[in-house]
Amino acid sequence: MVPFNKRRKTMFPGQDENREKFFIRLTFLKEGNLSDVEQAYIVAKAELRHNPRKGELDSEGNPIRSFEHSRRTTLVLVDEIGCFEALMIRCALLHDVPEDSRYVTVAKIRRWCRSVELARIVGMVTKDPKEGYEDRLRQCGEAGDWRPGLIKLCDRIDNMRHLDYLGREFQRKQGDETRDVYLPIFTELLKIMPDEYRRGTRKVFEELCELVAKYETKSWELKTHSIG
Repeated sequence: MVPFNKRRKTMFPGQDENREKFFIRLTFLKEGNLSDVEQAYIVAKAELRHNPRKGELDSEGNPIRSFEHSRRTTLVLVDEIGCFEALMIRCALLHDVPEDSRYVTVAKIRRWCRSVELARIVGMVTKDPKEGYEDRLRQCGEAGDWRPGLIKLCDRIDNMRHLDYLGREFQRKQGDETRDVYLPIFTELLKIMPDEYRRGTRKVFEELCELVAKYETKSWELKTHSIG
C-alpha cells in the first residue's frame, strides 16, 4: 500500500468515471451509433484493463489501468472539444489498442467494426510502425484531414496532465517532445478545424502550451538557476 501522503488524488475529469456515467452523456446518439460506441468501449476495456499506467495511482494507491487513459482521452474529445461524432468517439476509445494490445491490430479493428475510416484514423495515431509516425500526422494536417490530429491532441493533453508523479527525466522528455514535435502539428490543426470544434480545440491547445512550459528542459533549467 502506498503511504497516504504519496497517493494520487483525483485531479482531472474522468478519474472517477464509470461505464454508466460515460454513456449517460451519449444517450442522444442514434441506436446504431450508440451500439458502435459500445462495441469500441468493450474492445478497448478488454484489451487495456490489465495494463497499468506508468506512475499513475488512484486515491487508494492502486495502479490505474491503461483503459482509464483511453476513456479520459475520449472525455476530452466529448466534454472539452464538444465533439459528439460517433466515429470520433470510437477512434478515441480505440486509439491505443493496436499499439498496446497483443492481439488486436488495425486490420482486425477494420473487420470487427466494419469501418475503413475508423481503422484509418486509428492507424494514423498508432505508432505501428513507429517509423514515419510524426510525418504521417503532419501529412494529415497538410491534406486538411483534422480527425487524426484532434485524436492525438486529446491523447497528448491527457498524458501531459498526469506527469506530476513521474520522474523528472521523463517529464522533461515529454515536455521537450511535445514542444518540438506536437505543438507545430497542433498549431496547423487549429487552422483546419471545423468551426464548431475550434474554440474547444484552442482551449485544450493553450493548456497544453502551459504544461509544456511547466515541464520542458528550459523551464527546469531556469528554475534551477533561479534557486541557485
